[in-house]
Amino acid sequence: MKPINKSKLITLAFAAFLIAAFVFISGYFDDENYRIVKGDVVLLEQEWNVYYEDKSILNTYLPIDLDLDSGVLYKAETYLPEDTSRKDHLLLRSSMQDIVVYLENIEIYRHENSSYGVFAKPPASLWLLVDLPEDYQGKKLTLDVTSEVSAFGGMLNEVKMGRAQDLLYDLIKSQFTGIIVFVILFLTGFIITIFSIFIRFAKDNRLLYLGFLSMSASVWILSEAKLMQFFTGNRFVIGGISYVMIPLIGVFLSLYIKEAVLSQHISKRLIKGISLGQALMILGIVLLQLAGLRAFIDTARYMNLIMSISILMIISIMIYEFERHRNNNVRRMFKYTAVIVISTALEIAAFYNNLFEYTSTFYRIGMLIFIGLLIYDAYIYLKENLEKNKEHVLLEKLAYKDFLTGGGNRSAYERDLENLKSKKKIDPFRLVILDLNDLKYINDTFGHNVGDDAIKATYYLAKEAFQGFGECYRIGGDEFIVLMDKPDKDIYKRCMENLRLGLNKKKSESSYPIDVAAGSGVYMENSWSNYSEFYHHVDQNMYLDKTKRKTISTEAVMDT
Repeated sequence: MKPINKSKLITLAFAAFLIAAFVFISGYFDDENYRIVKGDVVLLEQEWNVYYEDKSILNTYLPIDLDLDSGVLYKAETYLPEDTSRKDHLLLRSSMQDIVVYLENIEIYRHENSSYGVFAKPPASLWLLVDLPEDYQGKKLTLDVTSEVSAFGGMLNEVKMGRAQDLLYDLIKSQFTGIIVFVILFLTGFIITIFSIFIRFAKDNRLLYLGFLSMSASVWILSEAKLMQFFTGNRFVIGGISYVMIPLIGVFLSLYIKEAVLSQHISKRLIKGISLGQALMILGIVLLQLAGLRAFIDTARYMNLIMSISILMIISIMIYEFERHRNNNVRRMFKYTAVIVISTALEIAAFYNNLFEYTSTFYRIGMLIFIGLLIYDAYIYLKENLEKNKEHVLLEKLAYKDFLTGGGNRSAYERDLENLKSKKKIDPFRLVILDLNDLKYINDTFGHNVGDDAIKATYYLAKEAFQGFGECYRIGGDEFIVLMDKPDKDIYKRCMENLRLGLNKKKSESSYPIDVAAGSGVYMENSWSNYSEFYHHVDQNMYLDKTKRKTISTEAVMDT
């Protein structure tokens, strides 16, 4: 890999300095706010009274987790502020919960999350935007909450109050990192996928798998950022997309490793089996949800267990390849995976240091860097393949090229002949054999350079004469062949007349005689037992013409 040149480093450093300076200086001028959406949101986190079973917690803060069993009803009460500004909505987070909202014991909103039976909608964590009446100031707000999902029994999330647009703006701002990572990964994955469909020189499907991996990861990040409701209101999608995306990421990552990392056939087959198992798991959890037997959340622990086993199997296969076959691709993949390990460690550190505002941020950035490294790897792979493809094309051209004339050689003739003969029904075509007369005399009398000039002149004149009706090839020292896809005799005669005119003109301009003998025939599959027999027939016609032309030439010399 080439190092970044000095001018590029200076440009990047200057851009980084400008951005840092702009951010730093703007911090001194933050006393005014001219945003169109100002995000004027009140967080109702203090002075809540919580009641559950026969217990109560007074004057507490939200969020809070009471750690209750599923199905247990609990209440939370507070008084709305005496606010003169117009804040007409509440924003609640339902973590797979049923929530009923009361104002002064009058129900103003109800959300029921539970559903059962065949084709049941999955429990989903949703944002709830609740309209407030005009005279809400100072009134008691009560939330009745219950959940059939034990993991969220007793959970009370934050409650915010403000105008609808302010609340949504605040929500987007709080998950800005997730949005940026989603957009980058999704667009990148989409472009790579489209590119992989049309590319021809890549030897495997790693680009296709990488594109789908990037898009799958982006959708998972969007869902985990709690922003899926901005794209769809479908509860099945909102409640199930994360559970489907996790094994789907596993499928495409496994397939990518199979294509880009592993080298042994047995290793590739094992990874293919693992990816198939992950795909079947997606089908299984969806069918269980639709049948009403198990919700997505209920199958999560089994899914995580299977995914963990899959990861351990993949790691074991890669270690085997590295130890037994010294596969350096494995070493590189482990280096890339270290990014995910580091981001996980940072996520855990942030959690235990109560830095909750960074929740999932390190995961998102880690995933972005990890896929970015895979994309860089794919770029190097494409670059190498493109160079090899160019070299292959060049070698292929050289293999079919006659170096003296620049035209097709015997190999090119045999290739094109096979293409004609490979059709189910071979169309009639004309074969023309040309032979340059007296080449030995020209070489002996005028030198081999002049002989080469005669060969080149014959090829160019034949190519020009048969242009549009056939391809010309030099198959030997003084031998040429023309394959005519139009076998019409009149066309052949006209082409030969043009060739003779060109040869006569060349003869008048040169110090040496130049002439060709020609033989031709039309190949029809039913008329010949094999092509060799037909070729011999045309060759004999050429020798008859050679004898005839030599006789005419001798008589012409005697007459003079």
